[in-house]
Amino acid sequence: DIAEFDVAVLGATGFTGRLACEYLAQRGLPNLRWAMAGRNGSRLRELQDSLGASARPVPLLEVDVRDEAAVKKLVGRSRRGDATSTSLVR
Repeated sequence: DIAEFDVAVLGATGFTGRLACEYLAQRGLPNLRWAMAGRNGSRLRELQDSLGASARPVPLLEVDVRDEAAVKKLVGRSRRGDATSTSLVR
């Protein structure tokens, strides 16, 4: 399987998640496929707007960390470094 995303930032609207998204939007690799994920779609859109043009094509995914199935689905859409790691930043 080919993953849909190289990196998915879960908790994107929190302090650390926002920093990760800012970094990826400003300095990420040109071919990096990444997504912003969090509980609140409107806050994700606000974050995306604040990051400017480079973040406009980045997918926004509503995921509640209390929903184990939703988190597993997100992990399944993201590239894994090895059998035990995930590409989630939280």
